[in-house]
Amino acid sequence: MSLVAIGIGGGMCTFFMGYFSFGGNIISIPLITSAIGVSLLILSLFPMSQAYQIKEDKKRGDITFAVKYGLSGIRILYRYFYITGLMMVTFGLYLKLESIAFLFLVLGFIIGAVNMHQINKLEGKIREYDKIMRIKYFSGSSFSSFLLILIIYY
Repeated sequence: MSLVAIGIGGGMCTFFMGYFSFGGNIISIPLITSAIGVSLLILSLFPMSQAYQIKEDKKRGDITFAVKYGLSGIRILYRYFYITGLMMVTFGLYLKLESIAFLFLVLGFIIGAVNMHQINKLEGKIREYDKIMRIKYFSGSSFSSFLLILIIYY
């Protein structure tokens, strides 16, 4: 259930708030595709923030994604959600800003590969909290920087 809440609240709603606050007023297929893609990109990293606390969550009886599916589940979810989200946002960009879409895709694959390399090294230990947060900050700041450059350019 937390994946649904984060996907809708932290992904789609935030995406549409930004779109409408920036003056958007038409909901189109590229926009919906991009909104779902952004949600998947956010969700791809969400369970990772639970990876360092699996042992403690199990002791308390908490049933989180990380507890239920473990590190392998976190890695699988990341791969599928990240790649699908990246492709959906790229498709949405391609339909609106064709010249930017390829750049977004290439940068997205580079960022995804860097993240996957780091995620593959996780052991689920409490000492990995800083490492996990760096992965999340790197992803978020990369995406935000891309959007900022896009806004400035256009």
